[in-house]
Amino acid sequence: MHTTRLGARIGAAVVGGLVGFCIGPVTGTMLVGLVGGKSAGPDAAQVGGALGMGAGLLGGAFLGAFLVGRPTVARWCLGTAGVVGGVSFLAGFAGPILLRPDSPQGPLLGIFITGPLGFIVGAILGLCIGLMKEQGQYGQGRA
Repeated sequence: MHTTRLGARIGAAVVGGLVGFCIGPVTGTMLVGLVGGKSAGPDAAQVGGALGMGAGLLGGAFLGAFLVGRPTVARWCLGTAGVVGGVSFLAGFAGPILLRPDSPQGPLLGIFITGPLGFIVGAILGLCIGLMKEQGQYGQGRA
């Protein structure tokens, strides 16, 4: 049982770190650009990448530790994350190709922004749905 819990934490931390690494540079650049103006430079992307990866590692490890022993919540969390992430990835990947076919960087929107953000939003939505289902399943919900 202990090795399963450790494996879940490690796996969730790796996935969270990868998602945070993809979102961090974009978020860091945008936030520093809003605060510091146009002369933010490449340091903002590096700081944002490091902070995003750290937040993703910690969040993924905590989520993995939380989901161990809760199959209903884990199924909803991962299933909804996959569906919402996949749909948002396809929208961000195919949308720019259809709207601006001459833009060579159009598909990067789906790869680096809409896909990972959709995955995170889907995981949060699935976590909420799974917790509500679990409460109703075990009779701990409203009377």
